Amino acid sequence: MINACVSHEMRNPINSIQCQNYKIEQLIKTIVDLTKGNDIRSINRFKEEIGSISEELDESCQIQLASTKLLNFCVGDMLSLAQINSRKFRKDCSNMNIKETIDEVMMI
Repeated sequence: MINACVSHEMRNPINSIQCQNYKIEQLIKTIVDLTKGNDIRSINRFKEEIGSISEELDESCQIQLASTKLLNFCVGDMLSLAQINSRKFRKDCSNMNIKETIDEVMMI
């Protein structure tokens, strides 16, 4: 049951990472297409497009970072469960920013 729950929870960040990788690939193709032209129209179009492309790349990177953090947290939970079962678990208390965590989950 634990493995099923953790596996289910791992799907969301993995799917998010895959989606963002696809999005980044498409943005890179767009940049390559924009840089192939040597005429003034392609240069002007590149200047117009690069701002929105860089914003989308930044957003994709933020989503991937949040997704990998969530995935790492799920793996940590599985390891903690194994430690509990073997009676070797040690409590680790640390502070966290609730708002930042909620924002990251919402981004994913």
